[in-house]
Amino acid sequence: MRQPSPSQIRRLFLTPPASADLRVAAELLGLAVADVEQAIANGEIVAVRIAEEWRVGRDELIAAAMRLWDQTAIEDALGEDAAAVLPEDVRLVLMHVRLPRYQRDLFAALARKAGTSVDDVLARELEAAAAAHLDDLGKEVPALRIGMGWL
Repeated sequence: MRQPSPSQIRRLFLTPPASADLRVAAELLGLAVADVEQAIANGEIVAVRIAEEWRVGRDELIAAAMRLWDQTAIEDALGEDAAAVLPEDVRLVLMHVRLPRYQRDLFAALARKAGTSVDDVLARELEAAAAAHLDDLGKEVPALRIGMGWL
């Protein structure tokens, strides 16, 4: 997926509409309307039908962007404003790790294949691990529930 421009990120995170019709939601997320319709049908995006129109709420637009876009790009575009719109437990921190070479190469290959960064691939893999351990570690790691609620 093509990453959004910094101005597109800032528009969605700093001045999101209370809700958006499918055309506006698609524009904000950088998707085709058909892709938004499919994401709604798959349960990936929650929308509410009002009269004859589907509406996607502000929180759902931001949650979708967090799933679709590289978080480093989001935080870089937001700059100091990131602290105002992203909970502390969700914002990025620098972490140094030591891995076997094959794992480093694996993450690099997965990132190339997905057209994203190693940071993004690793974060998504860790999200899967967090989801798998949410019930048994949720009390021990309170930020886990906050983070999983956002991503």
